[in-house]
Amino acid sequence: MDNEAWDAIVAKYGIPCSPACCNSGWHAILDSMLARMKEAGFEGEIDDIKQKFGGLRVSVAGWKPDATEEDEAILAKCHEIVRETEANSFNVCEVCGAPGKQRGNAYWNAYALCDDHAGEKT
Repeated sequence: MDNEAWDAIVAKYGIPCSPACCNSGWHAILDSMLARMKEAGFEGEIDDIKQKFGGLRVSVAGWKPDATEEDEAILAKCHEIVRETEANSFNVCEVCGAPGKQRGNAYWNAYALCDDHAGEKT
């Protein structure tokens, strides 16, 4: 994980995020996710970003006790953006960002990897 690059992505959007616990190959799709969330009006936080079962998992905290219908619509849109990003991550190499696919090893670990990086973790 390239923390400096991740910090630069987060700084562009001003959305509080925990450090991403994933490889930098997913930075571009996370960058796109944050841009779309900001555009939708998201004002919450990203609690957790990690690799799990060969894809991204993103936890969003945006609920407000005094939420209006508009706030709830924004949060619903952002959850949709997160689900799309998570689904897309299975087809992007987590190491380099090239097109990839889900691969596993004998220990039931799953990774999203391109052909060039497939031998590194499987």
